Amino acid sequence: MAIFLTANLFYRLGIRVAAPILLMTMTINRSAAVPLLSTDTGPPQKRASGKEMKDLQAIHAAADPSIRLDRIEQHLSKYPKSSYRTDLLRMAIGAYSQVNNHGKAVESAEKLLTEPIESTLKAGLYAQLTFSYSRLDNHAKSIEFGERLLSEFPDSPQREDTMEVLAFEYRKSNDLIRSIDYAERFVKEYPKSRSLGNVYRLAMFNFQALNNPAKCAEFGERLLEVKPGDVETLTMLAYFYGESARWEEAADRSQEALDLIDKAADPPTDLSPERWKRVRQNWKARNFSTLGACHLHRGNSLTSKEAKKMAFEDAVINFKNALSINPRDDISYLRMGLTYEFMEDWEGAQDAYAAAVALAQPSTSGHAGRALQAVYKRLHRNSLEGMETLIQKAEQKLKTATDAITQP
Repeated sequence: MAIFLTANLFYRLGIRVAAPILLMTMTINRSAAVPLLSTDTGPPQKRASGKEMKDLQAIHAAADPSIRLDRIEQHLSKYPKSSYRTDLLRMAIGAYSQVNNHGKAVESAEKLLTEPIESTLKAGLYAQLTFSYSRLDNHAKSIEFGERLLSEFPDSPQREDTMEVLAFEYRKSNDLIRSIDYAERFVKEYPKSRSLGNVYRLAMFNFQALNNPAKCAEFGERLLEVKPGDVETLTMLAYFYGESARWEEAADRSQEALDLIDKAADPPTDLSPERWKRVRQNWKARNFSTLGACHLHRGNSLTSKEAKKMAFEDAVINFKNALSINPRDDISYLRMGLTYEFMEDWEGAQDAYAAAVALAQPSTSGHAGRALQAVYKRLHRNSLEGMETLIQKAEQKLKTATDAITQP
């Protein structure tokens, strides 16, 4: 009887051990890569001499930003007091951004801000500096200019882009509360934005970092409305539902993800085919593990002995599927050991717990160690002699399994 009390307590503690979620295809970053400051100043008006006008028309006609920059530099050297100087500097800032020379874009924009300029241009420069400092990973300066834009020019046409950038910059600055605040404000103010999916995803990861699975699930479901059938989102939703003990929803989302994974044949443009294969395998392992947890919970809640047995067997199958892909999945070993305990398969429980202990992960090793001792004593007349040898053998098996997976 004591072992079942241990198992039930362990179920409550172990079944919901927090596990890291891989950001499998998503980088926490603003996806848009366009300059916020327009480079189009319009065709030159007749404020210049005939020769200068010809040069200005050539600058405006240059489609290649590198050529445009060369012509601007030559023109300003030739006509340092040109009445078009501000327009040309503005054009240069946008062109620097287009060629990813954000250092020069920042330098030029900061310099132009020291001069008397109209408010519309000032707002545009704030937006450009928010963007360019973000690209330079200077999060503090990006936030500074983004906040200045929203404070001084609340009705600026760059408000939408700036709010999105700020949501991501606060995330990268580890200010998750401010990041969530901007994400939620963005969603409320721009419900039809092209960037809605990016912001939903950001909010989902923010709430995951704050260990709030309910809010993670809320934004994950919103993301699916924008991007239906997204396997990564389905995988994370299944995990979040499991962490919230919403087992039926977890099982539905896991199964939906597994059904779609093999159909996701074409890799994203930023992933190599080999990396894409690994991502899909990670998705499979995560969903098999979640399904195993769902069957474990189902079996524990049933009253029929035969129905319980079938549910626990389904749990073991899914845990083994997960471990065949990722043999270093400590939580699957931990949960599989617990499943074997409910099945009274003490040898199976012992081996699963030994593997979890051998992996030595902080989130699971303590639970696994205590469970292993209890099961080992049951099998060895209340003695722990030889348990360390068992753990060493488990380490060797893990190494062999891992090598088999990682070898080309």
